[in-house]
Amino acid sequence: MRMLMGGLAALAICVGGCGENDAAERQQALRSPERVQQKTAEALSVADIASVAVSNIHLEEHPRGKSLIVVWDAKTPDGDYRCNSDKRVDFPVCEPAG
Repeated sequence: MRMLMGGLAALAICVGGCGENDAAERQQALRSPERVQQKTAEALSVADIASVAVSNIHLEEHPRGKSLIVVWDAKTPDGDYRCNSDKRVDFPVCEPAG
C-alpha cells in the first residue's frame, strides 16, 4: 500500500508539472531547422529542400500585437530571403532580403 501511495504521489507531481516541459518541447520541435527548411521550400516553391539553407531562427514580438512570431533568414538558389511565420511555422511568408 505504501508503494502504491508513493507511485500515486509521483504521478500527481508529474501530471502537475511534466506537461509544461512536454508542451515546450513540442513547440521547439515545430521550430526545428528541418521543419523551418521544409516549410520555407514549400512557401518559395523550391523542389529541392536540401538547396534551402535556414539560419538565425528566433522568436520576435509581432509588430501589430503582443503575439510572438518565428523569424529566420533563408538562402535558396534564387536568392536570400527574410521569412516569418506563426509559432507553429504553418504559414510562412518570405520576402527578398535587402
